Amino acid sequence: MAKSVEAYRAGILVYGQFAARLAEVLVPIVVARLVSKTDFGILGEVLLIYSTAAVVLTVNLPAVLSFYLPKRPDEERYAITRRALNVMLGIAVVCSVAMIATALFAGAKGEGVLGHLWAVALYPLGDIPSRLLPNLLIIENRAKAAAVAGAVRAVTLLLAVLVPLGLGYGIQAAFFSLSVVGLLLGAGTWWVVHHIYRGIPATTSPISTRKMISFALPLGAQEIVANLNNHVDKYLILFFFSEAVYAEYQAGSWQVPLIPSLAYAIGVAYAPLFAVLYKEGKKVAAIETWRRQALGSMLIVVPVAAVFVVSAEEIIALLFPAGYAPAANVLRIYSILSLGRITAFGTIIVAAGRPNLVLRASIVSFVTNVAISVPLVMTVGFLGPALGTLLAFIPQVAIYMYFMSICSDVSMRRTFPMKGYLQTLAICAPGCAAAVAIKLNCDWG
Repeated sequence: MAKSVEAYRAGILVYGQFAARLAEVLVPIVVARLVSKTDFGILGEVLLIYSTAAVVLTVNLPAVLSFYLPKRPDEERYAITRRALNVMLGIAVVCSVAMIATALFAGAKGEGVLGHLWAVALYPLGDIPSRLLPNLLIIENRAKAAAVAGAVRAVTLLLAVLVPLGLGYGIQAAFFSLSVVGLLLGAGTWWVVHHIYRGIPATTSPISTRKMISFALPLGAQEIVANLNNHVDKYLILFFFSEAVYAEYQAGSWQVPLIPSLAYAIGVAYAPLFAVLYKEGKKVAAIETWRRQALGSMLIVVPVAAVFVVSAEEIIALLFPAGYAPAANVLRIYSILSLGRITAFGTIIVAAGRPNLVLRASIVSFVTNVAISVPLVMTVGFLGPALGTLLAFIPQVAIYMYFMSICSDVSMRRTFPMKGYLQTLAICAPGCAAAVAIKLNCDWG
């Protein structure tokens, strides 16, 4: 029964996450046709800087709810949630002030990209508190509501950027619109919290702010390192190239929306089951369950990613204006990387009660990524950061498999389902080879 419940939650969450990821992909596709390359690059760089700042400042505080809320009385759950929301609001204020100060300093120095941060400075006041909502809804057994909230959030942010640009206004108007919508999302989060706990009296939280932050910091450190690792390539493009080149890179540096959605959903939905199995001492059962869900997800991930590997040029030509042709090889590299992202690798380690190992794995991955990508951007150029990210993924998976074997008391060979993965690749290979042959030998003109 537990497995069917987790699978149901995973399926529900896939829809919400898929909508969110789809919106993230649609924004650059549409924006690229509405503004110049330079403005497109500035928009992407500002949002990249903000997303990193938000992850650093929130230190994965939403995870606190998953730990402290279950099996508590309604009054205590309400009090802890309100305390967490207030803490997130305080973090949001710090973020907004920091963005305004950075923009003023950058404006005095004549630095264009950072000078745009002031226009989006109100966005954190609503966006950061709203990041608690998915965890809260899952804990309160509202998986469908969590999926709907994710979809609504994604579509709303999509419209916030596209509507002003579609009406002919510049990127400053898009930033202001984003700030307004962010505030509305924050207000909606407060409304949802009061709706969930309506009629429940407000009491003092049994968990202090200090205790919340102390609990969140270790997991937050891992989240920060993982975020930096995921964006090493984009920051290298930002530092070494112009905004227009960043726009080209951004056009290709995305994954098929279904792939990260599936990995996220499986990680969230199966985490409680993994935790129960480890608490009961059923380590082998936990790793076998992880292997089975990985085998299931790879049957979707590998074929879909393979299509994008083969047809990268055609996809970029279809989705973006002619000037974005250099993005094709970036998309191909990202799609090759997606072939390996069949599931969430750190979930099983956290469930085993060893989050410190996830942090160590993230640090090793980040250092490896930087060590490989920096020389490549200097020698290969535009494609160097993407190649570095791809090559760094190999030792990243290896270190996760090693730590998983430690947590489960099994050999590394019993962690990742390599045989099934290779069989899936072998099944896809003939079709991919035939498609490449047709593509190279047929004149479609």
